[in-house]
Amino acid sequence: MKDENSSARLIITLTLITLAVAGLLGLVNAVTAAPIARKQTETKEAAMHAVLPDADTFTALDAENGVTALYEAKKGGTLVGWVCETAPSGFGGKIGITVGIAVDHTVAGIKVSSHSETAGLGARLVESWFTEQYKGLSAGIHVRKAGQTADNGIDAISGATVTSKAVTQGVEQALAATSALGGK
Repeated sequence: MKDENSSARLIITLTLITLAVAGLLGLVNAVTAAPIARKQTETKEAAMHAVLPDADTFTALDAENGVTALYEAKKGGTLVGWVCETAPSGFGGKIGITVGIAVDHTVAGIKVSSHSETAGLGARLVESWFTEQYKGLSAGIHVRKAGQTADNGIDAISGATVTSKAVTQGVEQALAATSALGGK
């Protein structure tokens, strides 16, 4: 009988603790959900302005062709380009990339928003020497290895060719998604 009471007491105690912890987690989620959403929106808008700084408004469009989000960018009501979000697979997983495309269908800029690439190698994809290479390029971008020269190409990150190719794939997806949207 004593064992039954102690087992029942233990079950009741653990159930009450579980309910209390679940309630606290729910409360924390309720308190932090709005600030987290606000910060994510601010980060997204900052990335859009970074890759297409001429724009003052961004209007969401239907995204296709491997693009996770697509926006029409205007300044004073005049189309200045598009912003695309892509997520190609790199060496360490998905790479979140925001790409600005000018009305002449060239890359206006790129910003890496998330990645899990190897520190010291693929993680160099956020460095300006790498991202700046894409500016002004049009569809058909390829990755050059050390010593190669060719038009419409970018230099690979040494030791991180997979990462370099993934970023290029994401930029190409953005160019493909915007190619039929007009412009010059």
